[in-house]
Amino acid sequence: MTAPAWVPAEVRFTTPGDWVALCLPPTETAVDALVADLLARHPELEPRRDLVTSVLRSLSEASRVAHCVYAGGAFLPLPGGPLPVTLLVNALPLEAAGDPPDLANTAAFGASTGRRHYSTAEVELTCGRAVRAEWLEPAQLASTDAAVVSFFTQYFVIPQGSESLLVLTFSSPAVALAGRLKKLFSDIAASLDVVP
Repeated sequence: MTAPAWVPAEVRFTTPGDWVALCLPPTETAVDALVADLLARHPELEPRRDLVTSVLRSLSEASRVAHCVYAGGAFLPLPGGPLPVTLLVNALPLEAAGDPPDLANTAAFGASTGRRHYSTAEVELTCGRAVRAEWLEPAQLASTDAAVVSFFTQYFVIPQGSESLLVLTFSSPAVALAGRLKKLFSDIAASLDVVP
């Protein structure tokens, strides 16, 4: 299947050395196989099996809903156990930002979905003007009654010379590190380079 003309050929970032790009599994069976392989290589993640599975299932589902052009992440080595940090990039047709394109209005939609502490700001990235949205969101773990609160940051950007709206979605349940994560997410977004 050929990608629509508005989907960029490639997106590139500068990420930390332990960051890995993911080939997202298309089915739940493939997610389970990936989790098993990941835990075999990193047994220290076993106590976080439910969280790892939940994160990978969410990424897999999101990649099917919109044109996913990049997915990646890392595990933060924290005293209570490693926690994931992820980035998912989706390409949407330029019309998704309105006619004429209005990034602030596009980002403001998230505030109406009941996200906690939702805020937006206009920012300049190397590849073009963007709007950054940040919020906290609880998620129920599949195999327990426990809920995990995650910190999210999204960048809505129309790269110069592009026919698409890119949505960069960063997330991590390491809410206590939100200040440091904001800096990490900002640095990665600032390094965005797009090949049309």
